[in-house]
Amino acid sequence: MIDQILRQVEVWYTEEYSKHRFMKKLLLFVIILFSVAYSCSDAKAKEGKAKSNAFDKIDKRDKKLFTEQERINSYNKSLKKSESIKASLTANSSYSGYGSAKSVKKKESSKKIKKIKLLSLNSPMQAFQLIQLIKKIMLKKIFFIVSISIVISCGNNQTNKNENTYEEDILGFWNRVGTIQLMNGIAVDTLAFKDSKTPDNKQIKAFLTDRVMWINNFWKDSLAPWKGGAGGYGKFNIYSRDSLTELITHGTGLMGASIKKYKDEENQDFRAWNMSINLGDKVFSQKGGAGAEYAEYWEKLPDLKPKSRIDGVWKRVYEIAYVNNVPVDTTSAPSDIILDVKVMYRGRYMYQVDQTGMFDENELGHGGFGGYGTFELDSDKNILKEKFQWGSGGWNEEEANAANPDGGNYVQSHEITFFNDDLFLQVDNQNAGVLQGSGATGRGLVYKRIK
Repeated sequence: MIDQILRQVEVWYTEEYSKHRFMKKLLLFVIILFSVAYSCSDAKAKEGKAKSNAFDKIDKRDKKLFTEQERINSYNKSLKKSESIKASLTANSSYSGYGSAKSVKKKESSKKIKKIKLLSLNSPMQAFQLIQLIKKIMLKKIFFIVSISIVISCGNNQTNKNENTYEEDILGFWNRVGTIQLMNGIAVDTLAFKDSKTPDNKQIKAFLTDRVMWINNFWKDSLAPWKGGAGGYGKFNIYSRDSLTELITHGTGLMGASIKKYKDEENQDFRAWNMSINLGDKVFSQKGGAGAEYAEYWEKLPDLKPKSRIDGVWKRVYEIAYVNNVPVDTTSAPSDIILDVKVMYRGRYMYQVDQTGMFDENELGHGGFGGYGTFELDSDKNILKEKFQWGSGGWNEEEANAANPDGGNYVQSHEITFFNDDLFLQVDNQNAGVLQGSGATGRGLVYKRIK
């Protein structure tokens, strides 16, 4: 009897061991497949190649213009003279912010395996208990491997998310609501714009990808030919929740003029501001350094629309004149002469046009122009509606408010054509007057995504 039971155990164990080997291989395959699928699901889709061959001839033509003056003259051929430019610009507290993780030892948990002393198989009951014990051990082992795999995968993902959350939390549009007074690095008072002597002060900042852009309506110089506020644009690096650097390359108003002067005198491509920040949940403050007496206080603006195809940072690369809906002239926009950059994100937009390469510092156009507002994209009809709210640089708030009791807000509609995900054309008839092309009835701007 005992011999028969032992043979049954041996046969069963051999079969179960073969099944176990198969289950191990199957489990390993499932884990690998799960890992690959998980990592691939988080990857970005491969971007399409730019279909901009239509502009190759224009690029070749403009490459022949080697000197800055030649590029300026070439660009000016597509624009009206200063009277038209001035008309276009007018239609449209200082910046005080220019300023670790502990290692956790993981306890290794060890689980003692209870030793079971098996005596001789003197009865069928002992043989049955042995079979049940083997089944129980094997099931526990499989369950343990699966559980550990899931825990490690989810744990690593959560750890990475927590480590990089500040890089995600900084992205979006921010509204400056006031100024914090500091004493020995400690906040002692907060003055909101709405409660100050200048309740109409405004300042908006956007962080997207690795770019930063901001404008305000109050950093002005009464002696400057432009009467609007200032703005800055460039790259940024965020290192933690308390450290950030802005590398400003262009701007509008006083910032644009000062950046231009700094780059020329210092032979630099940008000016860096290292700032101490305190990034919290939808709020953050920034100051210029350890000895700063004031800090800017910002609140995050809520999303107005779902993420769309047009969300991103865009640079104008071409300008097209239309006559009766037919393109008649195309001009490139060289960055050292004019830089037009637009940030669009979840229903909000902001743009800046740096023209310091085109105009002298005593001219209105040297201050450039910028603006902030909201937008709606109708993907079915390919219509982009931008509701402009306020601007900087050559945009004159006093004149705009006098002409429009609603505060200068107006809506522009553009016809949108996407060549691909990284290149689109917007056409409108409202700004055709800024083009010199005789009889131009429409103006097209080609924007390329900045990555």
